[in-house]
Amino acid sequence: MAEEVLDVMQRDWMRDERVVPFVRTINNIHVVEESRHMRFARDDVRERMEGSSRVRREIDAVAIASAAYVIVSSMVSPDCYTAAVLDRDRAVREAAGNEHHHSMMRSSCAGLMEFRGSVGALRGGPGPPGHEGHRGVPLPGLPFDEAAGVVPNDHGRVEGMPGTYVVGWIKRGSSDGIGANRADAGQTVGALVDDVVAGRVVARPRRRLWVGSR
Repeated sequence: MAEEVLDVMQRDWMRDERVVPFVRTINNIHVVEESRHMRFARDDVRERMEGSSRVRREIDAVAIASAAYVIVSSMVSPDCYTAAVLDRDRAVREAAGNEHHHSMMRSSCAGLMEFRGSVGALRGGPGPPGHEGHRGVPLPGLPFDEAAGVVPNDHGRVEGMPGTYVVGWIKRGSSDGIGANRADAGQTVGALVDDVVAGRVVARPRRRLWVGSR
């Protein structure tokens, strides 16, 4: 679970040109290594959840929620504020009331929670009503993960195809509903804007934004 949350942050750090090159390189190595770990872990969770009882799922949901709270609330040590020559107590209070801080914490867990929800490891079932039977299908010219039924991506950026983006169930799998799609689209648009500002996207006559699945 911790690897999933850290992976989101490490992907941001390895792309951020404000981070020193050595740290960016280390994070890049971690992302490559942990991607394999997370794939194995997700496959194992899917296998274990198949046929599990309702009681087992309820116990897992409570355990996951508790572990997620401990992990995320421990991500930032108050000591970092002291190291930055800030008033530690005031900085902790400011962070606790800062919506951007909370938004970043939520986004770092979004992928993990969506996956857990899709396999029925969270309360509320494996997905939104009517999601059963829906699965992403390959799209011409885009890579495709047959096992997960999605286009491999990082925050909506299609892997290996700079300037190409996806949103919706083809991005994350058939989990959650309209509300999640709006947040999902916001994440992809945010990634696109970041790429434009950083000069990673070169203007072309036509650009495609693949949406959804059938």
